[in-house]
Amino acid sequence: MFAKWLRLPAIIVVAILSATTMYRTLIPQNTDLTIMCSNDATVCEQWKLDIRRELGLDVRYVSLPTQEALKRLQTGSREFDLWVGGPSENYRFAARLGLLDATNPPAAATIPAEFQDPHGYWFGVYASILSLCSDPDAFRNLGTDLPATWRDLLRPELNGWVSAPSPLTSGTGYAILLSMQSAGLEPAEIQHIMRNIDRFTRSGNAPSDVVAHGEAAVAISYEPYCQNKTTRDGAPLTITYPAEGTSFEIASGGIIAQGSNKATARIVMNWLLSPSGQTSARRVGLPQIPTNSAVAGNITDVLAATDGITAIRPDLADAERERWMTWFANTTGEQP
Repeated sequence: MFAKWLRLPAIIVVAILSATTMYRTLIPQNTDLTIMCSNDATVCEQWKLDIRRELGLDVRYVSLPTQEALKRLQTGSREFDLWVGGPSENYRFAARLGLLDATNPPAAATIPAEFQDPHGYWFGVYASILSLCSDPDAFRNLGTDLPATWRDLLRPELNGWVSAPSPLTSGTGYAILLSMQSAGLEPAEIQHIMRNIDRFTRSGNAPSDVVAHGEAAVAISYEPYCQNKTTRDGAPLTITYPAEGTSFEIASGGIIAQGSNKATARIVMNWLLSPSGQTSARRVGLPQIPTNSAVAGNITDVLAATDGITAIRPDLADAERERWMTWFANTTGEQP
C-alpha cells in the first residue's frame, strides 16, 4: 500500500506532462503566421527555420496534400494565412473561387510572367519535372526492362508494382492524368496503368518512398522527391523522363483570403520568391528548381536545355478537373 502511495506523485507528474503535450498539440501556441504546406515536410520545416532566422518570425505549418488543402480552404477555415506548394493549376482554381488574396511582392519582379498570376493571386515558388523513378534490382527480379515511356507501365509484369499518388488528394496525381493525356495516351491505356497501381498514396512525394522500401518497382513522382533516394540495397533510384513527353509543375504560393495575418503573409511570400527562399530546399538536400530567373539553375534555363517537357495547360486543368475526378473514382473505386 505504501509503495502505491509513493508512486502516486510520479503518476500525477506524468499526467500533467501528457496533458501539457496534448494542449500544445491541439491548441496552437502564439505564432506570427500559419502556413498550409503542400511541399515535402522536410522543406516545410526548413522554411520554418529559415524564416525564423532571416525574418525573425515564428511560424507554424500544417502539411496537407494539395487537393486536401483545397478542400480545407473551401470549408472557410480561418486557421491558415499562407498556402505554399503544389501545382499552380490548383492555385488558379482557388483564385477563381475567391480563396486567395492578391499581393505585389517586390521579389516577383524576377519571376517570369508565365510563372505567376497576372493579378497577383499566386506566384511560382519552385519547379519540378514529372518523372519515372525505378528500382533497377526490382526490374531485374521481375524479368523486364526499366520503363522509358508511359506505355511501358502497361506491361503485365508491373501489375501491382507501380506507385503513384491519388488525384483525389494530391495535385501531383491530377498532373499525372493530364500529362498522360497530353502525351497521347488513350483513356483505356491510362485506365490500364491505374489498375497496375497496387495502392495510391495521399501525397505526391510518397511514391518514391514506397519504391525505396521495396514495396513497388517504379514510382510516378516529381524528380526532386526521387533524387537522393536509395533502394533497400543502397542503390540510387533510376530517374527517367517518359519519351512520349512529360510535364513540369510550377509549385506556387498564395495569401489565403480568410487569413488573419495578411501583412506577415506578404512578407513571407516575398521571402519565398527571393534568392534565399528559392534555395532553402537545397539545405535539406531536395533540389527543387528555382523559378526566380536571377537564381542559377532556374526552370527557364532548365527547359531551354531539355526537350520534351511542357507545361500543363491551365484552361485544360480547370475545365477537366471534375470529369477526371469522377473518372478516377469510377475506375479505381477510390473515394474522395
